[in-house]
Amino acid sequence: MASWLGQVLPPGAGLRFEAPDPQWLTRPPEALFADVFLHAIREDPRGRQSGWSEQRDAGGLVTGRQPPPQYYRLNYLITVWSARQGSGGAGDQALAEHEVLGLLLNACAHQPVLPADCLEGELAGAASSVALECAPADSQLAGPLWSGFGIGPRAHFELILVAPAIAPVLAELAPPAREIELNARELPGATAARGQAGPGTGSFASSRRWEKQRISEPPAGTT
Repeated sequence: MASWLGQVLPPGAGLRFEAPDPQWLTRPPEALFADVFLHAIREDPRGRQSGWSEQRDAGGLVTGRQPPPQYYRLNYLITVWSARQGSGGAGDQALAEHEVLGLLLNACAHQPVLPADCLEGELAGAASSVALECAPADSQLAGPLWSGFGIGPRAHFELILVAPAIAPVLAELAPPAREIELNARELPGATAARGQAGPGTGSFASSRRWEKQRISEPPAGTT
């Protein structure tokens, strides 16, 4: 988030990630900055998957199995804060904040996923992308959050990241099968059924012989 939004903000604007502070109303820590506050993390049930993926070596043997990723929704509150400049009044201050907020909103609205060059750690190597949802219609931030901050509601929007939580690869596996035993036998009552099938069938059935065989597979790399 810091890498991506840092490219969107105008020169000289800061970026913070803490909860909004009432002191910012009179003594903001920077002349102009955007605050990106992570206020909720919830599982996204739409991203649930089944089945495990397998990792194999050059010989085709399974060396590890990995559960499917789980997806979570990271809810961010986006606000912009500024200090009064010179003789400018509250109107000029709000105008400067709204201008930066508009830049962020426009960037988020036209970016469906986080750019690949902004991903780090496990997300950088994940097969799934990190989706973005800008200002969802069902957002209900105006009440509980602002009262908890001790601040009156101000211009904001919500940005949601849908990110995968990558499960570790399980490398402790049972050894591959080296031997398979095949065995066959007649079902009970099969002899009586052949006797009722008509002449000729009994002699053919009595000449059949069932054999037990064992198939062994040598370890990989041996002949």
